[in-house]
Amino acid sequence: MTAREAARLFRLDTTSGVPFYRQIIDQVLLAVADGRLTPGTQLPTVRALAVDLSVNLNTVAKAYREMEIRGIVDTQQGTGTFVSSRRADRRTGERRKALDGLVDRFVSLAVSSGFSLDELAEALQERADRADKPDKSDNPDKPNGDGKDGKDGKDGRDGRIDRSDKTEKSEKDRR
Repeated sequence: MTAREAARLFRLDTTSGVPFYRQIIDQVLLAVADGRLTPGTQLPTVRALAVDLSVNLNTVAKAYREMEIRGIVDTQQGTGTFVSSRRADRRTGERRKALDGLVDRFVSLAVSSGFSLDELAEALQERADRADKPDKSDNPDKPNGDGKDGKDGKDGRDGRIDRSDKTEKSEKDRR
């Protein structure tokens, strides 16, 4: 992973109240879950990531240490830190607790950004539908209802309906 790729992968939110080391862990977990990081992918060195994120070296070291304990990454002395090829072994109760924490943070962030719970549920359903049908989302010429093709009246950014073309028509009708 190059420094440029790492810069795109890791973004710290200074206003969220979530500790930086926790944000690093969450972002690695998300990248593993959505396929941006595959097993065996080398993570940036502790020092390089600390410099890129402008945080203390110990902050990144703490995140890497916790990820290694949880089985998310493997560290090989002198070689680097790599995404683990084995799944983190968690009991069902621990998995549920971790999921509840992720959902709480997600809902909190979304609501504080002005989204309703209904909008979140709709966006998650759309994401799940796209994940189930990857062949449609890969073809930009096919309408897929994801709001990015312009065929469903949505602008593709936040799920809000784009009424600009309707406004233009109504202005023409008034003339």
